Amino acid sequence: MALREDLLPAVDEIRAIPGDLGLRRFTVTRITRTYTSGVVGRKPFTDVELALDNGGQNVKATLATEKQIQQILGSGHIMKAGTWLVGPVTPDFVGGGTSPDGFDVATGTAAQIFFKLTGPGLPSGGTMFRAKTAAMSSDGKSFRHTLVLEPGSDVPNP
Repeated sequence: MALREDLLPAVDEIRAIPGDLGLRRFTVTRITRTYTSGVVGRKPFTDVELALDNGGQNVKATLATEKQIQQILGSGHIMKAGTWLVGPVTPDFVGGGTSPDGFDVATGTAAQIFFKLTGPGLPSGGTMFRAKTAAMSSDGKSFRHTLVLEPGSDVPNP
């Protein structure tokens, strides 16, 4: 194995330490909604939920600043109020991590991906978001993924 693949399990465990200490109070859940009708938006549908984690603990989730958004998305991007940053999320490795393929659906698939954020200061059922983008390296050398979650009118209620 390459050095990166050898280090990813340790990186994942290190990222779990704040959660072990009770410092990761927000839960981020990926919801994959598949429409059995074959048409996005037309019922019926089924939801499959998967909590994002690092080493079995919640990932970091924080309200974004304009500067952070510009660093990730570029200086021309206008940030919406209520935008959250999720990550770092450890990339997939043998035995754990999160694949970037799980942040979007394949073209032509009758499905959508939403993210539900629950935690202090949010409504009891959580708040739903759509990922604006996943800021990740496509070269397979990155040690992290970062999600930018923007609120929108096109997301369902939790």
